[in-house]
Amino acid sequence: MKQAKCCVCKKKVGILPFTCKCDKDKLFCSKHRHDHNCTYDYKKEFQEKFAKENPAIKPSKIVKV
Repeated sequence: MKQAKCCVCKKKVGILPFTCKCDKDKLFCSKHRHDHNCTYDYKKEFQEKFAKENPAIKPSKIVKV
């Protein structure tokens, strides 16, 4: 069985390799999972998900007597 290695430092990643959404094929060690010059926009994904799951609640109009 081929051992999984980090794409940045080429160290063995062990039991739990980290994959990033910018490229599903690359594996990272715990040290390089946050600093690998990621191109994926997590903020935009979160904003779209938040807007979809939490629609705006508008009050109904009050009819004056």
